[in-house]
Amino acid sequence: KLDNVSVQTINLPVTVVGHISLSDSYLSMQVGETKSLALTNTLASTDYDTITWSSTDSAIARINSNVHSETSAIIEARDTGTAVITATAYLAGHVVDQASCTVSTNGSLVMDQSTKAISVGSTTTLTCTNTLSPASYSSLRWTSNDATVCTVTSFSGNQCQITGVAAGTATITVMAVDTDSSLVASDICIVTCS
Repeated sequence: KLDNVSVQTINLPVTVVGHISLSDSYLSMQVGETKSLALTNTLASTDYDTITWSSTDSAIARINSNVHSETSAIIEARDTGTAVITATAYLAGHVVDQASCTVSTNGSLVMDQSTKAISVGSTTTLTCTNTLSPASYSSLRWTSNDATVCTVTSFSGNQCQITGVAAGTATITVMAVDTDSSLVASDICIVTCS
């Protein structure tokens, strides 16, 4: 006969075979842009019962609640900054595995007008709205794809002066470039001269 014997249940750790992973560990996005993250899942179906998506700051990078599943999610860049998107696999409310992607949003570069009409010989100003992070680019450049129709006579920062040269259509482009001249962001305005 045994007296004062207590029985204790010990939960041994369960070894999970497989894991989840994301198609990207880092995304650089412009405000207003959307990108897809794909999830690869090699977990056994008995090792998890649900996969959820979360963002550390939905004001910066939000998961589209209407377009996500256990295999992918659409990420929306909403404001400048950094947020971490995480996919988490659960079994009975307990975390089985996680995979994360850091999203860095850099703002955008948008022409205030997408089209502009000017007279031959006249000069006018084009302006762009720049919400890019200053650390994300080195300088802004303005160019015309046809200087025989419309030429960029001068520019400074978010504004440029253009002059109509001859009847026709030209595309004026504003570009944010890095120190190695790689393109960070751009937008265009179609100018019609008559």
